[in-house]
Amino acid sequence: MDIDVDAGGNAYATGYTTSQNFPTRNALQSTLAGTQDVFVTKFNPEGTPVYSTYFGGSGIESTDGGGIAVDVAGSVYLVGHTSSTDFPTHNPLQPAYGGGQWDAFITKLAPDGRALIYSTYFGSSGTDRGNRIAVDSLGNAYVTLNVDSNDVPTVSPVQPAYGGGTEDSFLAKLSPDGRTLIYSTFHLPWRQRARSDSRRRGYRRLGQRLHRRFYRFNRFPNRKPPAAHFRWRPEGWLGGENF
Repeated sequence: MDIDVDAGGNAYATGYTTSQNFPTRNALQSTLAGTQDVFVTKFNPEGTPVYSTYFGGSGIESTDGGGIAVDVAGSVYLVGHTSSTDFPTHNPLQPAYGGGQWDAFITKLAPDGRALIYSTYFGSSGTDRGNRIAVDSLGNAYVTLNVDSNDVPTVSPVQPAYGGGTEDSFLAKLSPDGRTLIYSTFHLPWRQRARSDSRRRGYRRLGQRLHRRFYRFNRFPNRKPPAAHFRWRPEGWLGGENF
């Protein structure tokens, strides 16, 4: 599940549900269409639902944390992944399911939640999963995905081809109307990123252990050491009691 908040204090939540009695209000899609649909709910500043809707096709839709953003006009942007060949599309950049276990989807809803501005598949012959979305002040959408094939569409790529491993990260920027891919590129392999994250966590834990030992044996042997926070950088780790 994920949430975003606009400047007026309205909250926008998304996630996925298998419930046939999920609470809807002013819904774009009032019933569960498949085994699992995503949902979008807007709450006013007092916590009252403004609209709440299912969204999906006859298969399975899912969204990871980070799958929602809202722009200055109140339009909602979603990213996730679907197994539905009849996922609801509108002004699509990619009108049909690309193949594999999942295709990513990218969707923009009107401020009242009752209409689609655009909704599109974004995928390849492999498995493509939508992860995160952000939007700028002009309405351009920025999405990240995990992909495992070489035929994901690229435009002006930093990395034009699949890097290997289990999955690659992928970044794309869409125009405000969703009809133009401004850029899209593979990024480093997912497995390589996981190893890098693991190494950073290992150095952080090592730094914290050394800090505790130094504090206990060299400064105040009878006192519990304060918390220390460490951040790994390529040139080494930085840390301190107030870091």
